[in-house]
Amino acid sequence: MAEAALVNVIWASTFVLIKIGLNGLGPLTLGGLRYFGGFILLLPLLARNTAATPRTWSPRVWLKLVLIGVSSYALGNGALFWGLQFMPATTGSFLLGLVPLPVLFLGIVWLKEIPTRRQIAGMLVVLVGSALFFSPGLRAGAPQAIAVVTVGLVGFALFGI
Repeated sequence: MAEAALVNVIWASTFVLIKIGLNGLGPLTLGGLRYFGGFILLLPLLARNTAATPRTWSPRVWLKLVLIGVSSYALGNGALFWGLQFMPATTGSFLLGLVPLPVLFLGIVWLKEIPTRRQIAGMLVVLVGSALFFSPGLRAGAPQAIAVVTVGLVGFALFGI
C-alpha cells in the first residue's frame, strides 16, 4: 500500500512540478533533464546487472528502445510539456488520461483487436466525461495547447501499442 501511495504522490506532483519548471526552462530541456536524472538514478542498477548490459542487446531490442524513446519520451512528453506552457496542470493531467482513446483506435487498425461492447461503453463514458470537463469553456490559447497535447497522446499511444 505504501508503494502504491508513493507512486500516486509522485505521479500527481509531476504536472505541478513541470509547470513550476517551465518558468525557467524550455519544455524539451525540462523533459531531457527529467529523463537524464532517471538514467543517472538507475545507472547503478544497470552496472550491477551484467545480463542487462547494452553490449548483449540484439538490433531488434535497440530498434524497440529507439521507437519507445521517440514515441513516448520525445514526442509524448515533449508535446505534453510544450502544451503545459499554455494550460493548467489539471487540464494536462486530464488530457493524458485520454490515452486509451488513441490506443483503442491504433489497436483496431494496427493489432486487429476489436473492442468488446464493455470497452466501447467505457470509451463513451470517457468522452462524455471529457465533454463535461471542458463544457465551461476554454481560455485563450487553450485550443492550440490541446492540439499540441493531442500529438503527445498519439506518441503515448504508439508507446503502448
